[in-house]
Amino acid sequence: MEKFASDCLAAQTLANSVFFISLITIVTIISMIGIIVQIIIMKKYVICMAIHENTRILLVAHQIYLILHCVASIAKIIIDYFYRIVAHTSDLIIYKFNYHDPCMYLSTPLRCFIIRTPVTFTFCILPCSMLLLVAERAIGTYWSAKYERMGRLVAYILILCEVYFIKLIKFFILNSGH
Repeated sequence: MEKFASDCLAAQTLANSVFFISLITIVTIISMIGIIVQIIIMKKYVICMAIHENTRILLVAHQIYLILHCVASIAKIIIDYFYRIVAHTSDLIIYKFNYHDPCMYLSTPLRCFIIRTPVTFTFCILPCSMLLLVAERAIGTYWSAKYERMGRLVAYILILCEVYFIKLIKFFILNSGH
């Protein structure tokens, strides 16, 4: 029970820390700027690049994952879908109140799950998307004669592979302790 009380006091200390609140505010602002920059880059450069159509599709998917990661880092409430910004903003709102019970500053397990799931998913899928970009270029080079006739199919198959690869990683992580 003493450990739980110390957790509550630590949460209260963080909630009243000017440095911590400034840090959360800076992360929120950087995430908002990141979303805007990624959208500008995607509209101006990635969509118009003179590269193979499958590569362009995978690059756009990667840009979308980056945007979702910025958004996911902001969220606390799954309904809002503005992950990172909402998450840190709701922290600032919670920390603004001076609760008499220090444990009121702690997050519920459901809230922590809702916050961490999108961030963890995008954190894992970003390296996978770069790996599959390399795989797409290798497939395009190795089977260049057949590749042009395949159309967009390769890109869509690789995007599905990303999702299944993340599920495989999750399976091994969850079952590694048994």
